Formats: sequence, C-alpha cells, structure tokens
Amino acid sequence: MSFSRSATGNQRGFTLIEVLVAITLLGMIGAMLSGGMRLATQAWETGSENSEAVRQIELTHQVIRRLLSQAYPLVDPAEVPEFTEVSRPTDISEINRGGAVEFQGGPQRMTFAGLMPAHLGGGFHRFELRLVNEGDGAALVLRWRRVFEGDDETNETILIERITGARFTYFGGVEGDAGPDWQADWDKRPELPALVRLAIDFPDGDRRFWPDLVVAPRIDARAAGIE
Repeated sequence: MSFSRSATGNQRGFTLIEVLVAITLLGMIGAMLSGGMRLATQAWETGSENSEAVRQIELTHQVIRRLLSQAYPLVDPAEVPEFTEVSRPTDISEINRGGAVEFQGGPQRMTFAGLMPAHLGGGFHRFELRLVNEGDGAALVLRWRRVFEGDDETNETILIERITGARFTYFGGVEGDAGPDWQADWDKRPELPALVRLAIDFPDGDRRFWPDLVVAPRIDARAAGIE
C-alpha cells in the first residue's frame, strides 16, 4: 500500500497555467511559421514579377534590334520623278535611284521600311514604333503593314507598357557640319542614320531597368544597290 501511494503521488496532471503557456507557445510558433510562409510567398511572387519584367525588356530589345538590323533604304516612288506613276513596282530596286528614304524619326515616333523575319512571313513591311498614352501611363507600340502588295491591313502589338516616356535619338551627319552627332529628328534624308538609340523611363518606385538600346541599321545604300 505504501508503494502504491508513492506512485500515485508522483503522477500528477498539467496545471491550468502550464496548459495556457503551452497553448501560447504553440500559437506563437504557428504565427511565426505562417509569417514565414507569407514572406516566402511574397518573395516568390516578387521574383516572378521581376523575372517577367526582365523577359519583357529583353524581348523588346530583341524585336527592335532585329527589325532595325533589317531596315532598308527604300525610296518612296513619289520622291522619284520618273516613277510617280508607278503604284506597285515589281522590282524594289527600280525605285531606289535617289530621293529621300522611307525613314522618319522623331523623339517619340519612328517609321521605317524593312524586311519581316522569314518565320513571321517575310516580305517588305513598313514599321512604326510609337509612344502611346494610356490611362495608367504610356506604352511603346509596334505597328506594321506590307509594302507593294495591296494589303492595307495594319497590325499592332504592345512591346512594353506602364512607362512614363520614350525617346528616340539618331546618330549621323549633321547638315552643314562635317562631324556626325546625336540628333532628335531624322527625316527626308537620302540615307538611314548610322545608329538609332532608344531610352525608356519608368514611374517612380518601379524597379524595372531599361538599358539604353543602340542599334546600327545594317543595310546601307551600297548594300541596297543605290549609287
């Protein structure tokens, strides 16, 4: 009987205070784990958004670089007197005999003629890059349509959005000056600019970064057969 009482005396349950302390500790551990999960989820979502933003900027660089590298010093038939009555020449080299090339460049808009990549259908197209204002900012838009095929359909896509500004500048010879320089406009000239630069601004607090894009149109007058 003495042994039984001693065993019973050593077997006591948890007090109310101990139970409350244990519940409090469990609650704190649960809150810490939940907070860690939320931070991990937010970090993952932020990383995904940043990765998508980087991919969009890289893709925009690639598209513009690819199109400008195929820019062609195409001359508008209206600029060449002997071809003012020609609406659809069969040989594109027929109209490249002088006159201003189809390249119009301003600070927020640029149009030029060039070759569409073969995997997108190929052929000569007129391209336009333009800054378009939207409700929550602005966007850089690309438009294109075919040349010499009677197809007036204009296609459009947004390259990059939620921006505050875009600036095109053009490097080449300056009229009346022997040395080339960066210029805000390039219009009605007999050659393409040597370089085209595009800078883009993002809103305050936007973590995206745009490295200045500088492209050299590769098809010059000699490659196109223009003397």
